[in-house]
Amino acid sequence: MNIDFTPRTITCHQTVSSPNAPWGMEDGFRLYFAVEVAFQSPDVMISGRKYPEPDVVDNYPIKAGQTINLDTFPPVDRASWQTKVFNVDEGNLVTVWLIGVNEGLPFFGGGGGGSQFSTKLARKGGQFLIEKIADEASEEALKRSIAGASEGLIKPIPIVGALASALIELAEYIDESTDCSGSVFIFKKEILGRDLIAQLLQNRRSITLSFNQNQSLRSEAPDNPCLTPSYEATLDINLRSELKVTPSLTLLKTTTTAPVEFNPLFISCARKTSEPIQVWSEVRDFRIEFIPNFTFQLMPIIWKIENQVLTQQQATATVNLPVTIQPNQQNKLADVNIRYEIDLQQHLILHTTGSEGSFQIRVQALLQLQSQQPSFLIYQHILMVDSQVMLGNKGYQVYLDCMGAKLNGLISKIDKTQFVKPRKFLPCQPSKQLVKSRSVRAQKQIAAMGLSDQISVSQAVNVREMEELLGSIENIGRDADEPTLNAT
Repeated sequence: MNIDFTPRTITCHQTVSSPNAPWGMEDGFRLYFAVEVAFQSPDVMISGRKYPEPDVVDNYPIKAGQTINLDTFPPVDRASWQTKVFNVDEGNLVTVWLIGVNEGLPFFGGGGGGSQFSTKLARKGGQFLIEKIADEASEEALKRSIAGASEGLIKPIPIVGALASALIELAEYIDESTDCSGSVFIFKKEILGRDLIAQLLQNRRSITLSFNQNQSLRSEAPDNPCLTPSYEATLDINLRSELKVTPSLTLLKTTTTAPVEFNPLFISCARKTSEPIQVWSEVRDFRIEFIPNFTFQLMPIIWKIENQVLTQQQATATVNLPVTIQPNQQNKLADVNIRYEIDLQQHLILHTTGSEGSFQIRVQALLQLQSQQPSFLIYQHILMVDSQVMLGNKGYQVYLDCMGAKLNGLISKIDKTQFVKPRKFLPCQPSKQLVKSRSVRAQKQIAAMGLSDQISVSQAVNVREMEELLGSIENIGRDADEPTLNAT
């Protein structure tokens, strides 16, 4: 899963600088931010200055009660605090570092000068140090990756050496300084990839982490004359990947039944053809595959048909459903047998038999994100399986064309009344297409979670519903001397 990280705010409740500090009760704040994920190169950033040069203050002065909005205070050589996109797997350990340092502020007296911390930082090379930390961590990651592969390790070994030790070393000057310069907080957060992905999915792909002084790893030096600092920080984590499931329908076999006579109910259109109207059924077997664009090893997909959980790799699910038998549209409630298989890529494959009739079925995909919690719905697809479709001869098509023309006339009148763009209804021999059938609110919720909820419905003509619709409308205003529906 593609994930990025962005620190948002730093709030100071109490500075480390005491009234006895050379610059007073104000911290010269510098933020060091780093994220590491398994064997990938870490992303490391350092904050810049509040005031542009030539101002002598090259950090961010902050007092108790003030908050730094990092969106308006980008790091050095970066446009924003947003990290690169990390590819986070379930078994990866994600480590986030936020280290705040009081570098002190320029002051005059006794010959002038800066803080003990800033002097030592300059001696170490400043920004060069941060680049060196990242380089060392990358080399460490490569060494560990090679070692892990050669030893046949299954679980990845996170980088805990170069980056972590260098950052802590950088921040712990507080133990050596006597002027209140040094670290004000050391926040470290370790999250297993599975838990992070689960939280993101459950919270619409975005979460905010909050840190307070109680979580700081900073240790207080004995007999320190400075104040005990109190800072808070917030960090946003965003999931950039979208979880999608793509349905794929393959026609495996087609057979045709013998023609039978069709009894038209809409007499005015039946008179348009001189030949007898005959219809027959096209019976079709399908293979339907649901293809997810994601694969989890620790969180395998749970597939469901209607309310049945598919627990085996291969089996037959029996579902009681309303079915339609063609020709002449016989509706009934019957058991439908659907063969299924779940392959190694966690794709769901359904096999339907045309002789069982046409039916509508709901397919769902869920994830067990957290133990002892209900499964989380990530995908739902309502599929109309047109296993039997009624076709007809030329007389049948003339009959459909006539009803279509009448419906178009009615629709045109409605559109003119409602001042909407003209539409057309074109009845023809059956066809299929994918459409979305969700409320606006539901679509927004689904989009916010990065999920796909495509619903497949049949566009096949339901001739009996057309007859009923036209008959009921025309009965309202038809001429008394021309019957619309066949009375017999």
